[in-house]
Amino acid sequence: MAVEKRKYKNRTTYRAYWRNPFTGKIEKGPARESLKEARKDDAEIKVKLEYEPDYFLPEGAPPPGDSPTLYHLSQLYLARRDLAESTRKEDFYHFAKIAPALGSIPAGEITREHLKDFEAEQIKSGVKQSTVQRRISIVRAILNWAVENAGLAENPVQGYRCKGGACIKLPPPSPAEVKTILAVSPPHLVRAILLSYYLGVRVGPCELLSLKWEDYDVDRKRMRIWSAKKNKERPWRDVDISPALLPLFLEWAVEDSALGLTHLITYKGKPVSSIKKAWWGALKKAGITRRIRLYDLRHAFATEALAAGADIKAVADIMGHASTAMIHKHYQHVVDAQKKKVVESIPDVLSGVQERGTKQTLSGYFSYPDKMIFQ
Repeated sequence: MAVEKRKYKNRTTYRAYWRNPFTGKIEKGPARESLKEARKDDAEIKVKLEYEPDYFLPEGAPPPGDSPTLYHLSQLYLARRDLAESTRKEDFYHFAKIAPALGSIPAGEITREHLKDFEAEQIKSGVKQSTVQRRISIVRAILNWAVENAGLAENPVQGYRCKGGACIKLPPPSPAEVKTILAVSPPHLVRAILLSYYLGVRVGPCELLSLKWEDYDVDRKRMRIWSAKKNKERPWRDVDISPALLPLFLEWAVEDSALGLTHLITYKGKPVSSIKKAWWGALKKAGITRRIRLYDLRHAFATEALAAGADIKAVADIMGHASTAMIHKHYQHVVDAQKKKVVESIPDVLSGVQERGTKQTLSGYFSYPDKMIFQ
C-alpha cells in the first residue's frame, strides 16, 4: 500500500495502489489531483485489507455462505497480516494448482479420499512428491487456521499425511566453481557472492540484501547480521570478517562511504531486492550448466567449514540456527567424513606386525586359540 506520483506535461496526479491479497496482483485507485486525496484513498484501502478482506475477492468467487468452500477459506487465510510476503506469494502459486481439484468443495466435507485422489492425480501428471507434500500441507494449514479463526467446526482431515518426497541434496558450488563465477560477475554480484560465501548469511532480502554499513564494527572487524524474522529468539548475531575477505571489504567501505551508500549491496546506487537475474546470467557466462542456486553459497560456507574441522555448534551459531539439528540434517555427508577422520586418527598398534606369517604373528598377541580369531 502506497501512493504513486505521476507527472504529465500539464499536470501531476496521485493515486493509491496496493497488492490484492487474493490474486497477488497490483491494483490502483482513481487518479487524484492532490496528494491529500490519494492518501485518503490509501487509508481506506488499509482499513478494508484488515477488516473487510472479502472486499478484494475476485469477481465470481464463491460467497462464504453457511458452508464456505476451501477456496473461500484460502483467500481469508492468505490475506492475513502475519503471513510473510514470500510465503504468501508461494502459497498463492501452489493453491492455484490445488483449487481446480479441491477449491469448490465445502471445507467441512473434504475427506481423506479427496486428498488421496488429488495426490495420485498430481503424481500422475509428473509433479514431484515433495511438491505434492507441500500442497497437501497448505490444505491442512488452511483448515487448521479456519478452525481457530473462521468458524470451521473441525479439520476433517486432521492428521492426514501424504508420502514424503525424496530429499535430493545437490552439492554446493566448489571453490573452483565460485572462482569461475566471480570472474564473469558484475560488481554488485561479486559482493553478494563473497558475502554469502564468507559470512554464511541467508541469501535474499531477509539477511544478505539487508546488510548495512552501520552494522559493521570497524574495531572488531565483524558484521552484525540481523536474523531472518523466523528466528525470534535471536534477532541478531555478530560474524567476524574472514581475513581473506577483509582487504576487499575495507575497499568497499571506503568506496561506499564516498558515495554515501548505506547498504553493502547496491546497483546503480540503490539497494536491491533481488539478485537472481544477475546470478543466472553469471552462471551462463561461466559455462556452468548444473543447477546451482545463489542460496547454495550459504551451503558452501557450512560444507567447507565442517570439512575443515570446524565445531558444529559454532557453525550453527554463525549461520543463525538455534541448534545443530539443521546442520546434521543438511550436511550429514560432511559430518560422516569427520567421523571417518576420527576413526583414522586412532594410533596404529599394528605397525610392528610383519607381512610374513601374519596369522601366526597376530595370534601371538592374544591368549585365545588361533581358530577363534580367524575362523
